[in-house]
Amino acid sequence: MVLGIDYEQIASGTVPARLLGNSVFLSTHTPLRVMDFRVASDPASPAHVQSLLSSEASFRGRPIAINQVSDPVVAAQALTLIQTDVFVVHAPANAPIGDVSSMASQWAGPLVAFEKNGGVVVALVGATTPTIVSTLLTQSALFPDLTSGGQSTGSFSVMLFLDSIATGIPSIFSAPGAGTALSFSGAVSQTVSIPVVDQSNAPIALHRVILPN
Repeated sequence: MVLGIDYEQIASGTVPARLLGNSVFLSTHTPLRVMDFRVASDPASPAHVQSLLSSEASFRGRPIAINQVSDPVVAAQALTLIQTDVFVVHAPANAPIGDVSSMASQWAGPLVAFEKNGGVVVALVGATTPTIVSTLLTQSALFPDLTSGGQSTGSFSVMLFLDSIATGIPSIFSAPGAGTALSFSGAVSQTVSIPVVDQSNAPIALHRVILPN
């Protein structure tokens, strides 16, 4: 899952918060074990996302345990369903591009194996620069065909109501702040969907399912 909404300014109980909750709570494990990776990101944003997830857990009546991690090696080692159900990645907006590339390469194998085994990965790219977004998502193999465009603001539209992350989301909604429009060069298929777009029809949410071998 990739969400281009800037969650730093999102209030709990709002539509964008529900979209985040739908994405993270795709896993049915109880309690939901979330590994929250944050390094070189805006310090206020990850803390606020954690608050949103706690609120979403209460709304759904599901217990949640959030483990904060800032070491990419530790994160790669913990990408197993023995320890983690959902991996939330905050885009490292303030990291040198070389560090992002190295981190993404370390994760490539573990991330794919984690998702094939039923793990959920949610990347929050917010208003991060396009180069960092494309490096993080392509080199980690999360979305090999994905880059990011310019900033996206204003109203968003649900394009695929049958997608699980669009459950309970109204057809049109808005979010404060500047998000990131995503550019996807691959094809929409049974395993890749575009549930939410912005006013220019650029993807704001992308959902990819990696099938087991």
